[in-house]
Amino acid sequence: MIAYCLRGLAGVAVDRGEHQQAARSFAAASRIHEDDTPLPPVYRARYNQDLDGLRTNLDPTAFDAAWTEGGALSTEQAITLALSRTNTQ
Repeated sequence: MIAYCLRGLAGVAVDRGEHQQAARSFAAASRIHEDDTPLPPVYRARYNQDLDGLRTNLDPTAFDAAWTEGGALSTEQAITLALSRTNTQ
C-alpha cells in the first residue's frame, strides 16, 4: 500500500503545482512496484495516464532529474519526503 499512498501524495503535489516533488514521489512508488509489489494490470492504464500527465508538467531534463532522485530514495526516505512536503503547506 505504500506505493499507492506515494502515488496519491504525488497527486497532491501536482495539485499544488509542485511537479518536481510529484515526480520524486511517483518515481519512488514506481521503484517499490518494481522491487516489491508489482502493479496489478488493472491499474496499469491509470498509472500510465498519471505518468504521462506528470511528464507534460516538467521539461524533460527536470523530469529526468526528479525521477532519478526519487527512484534512488529508500522507502523510508520517500515517505519522509512526501509527508514533510504535504505537512508544510
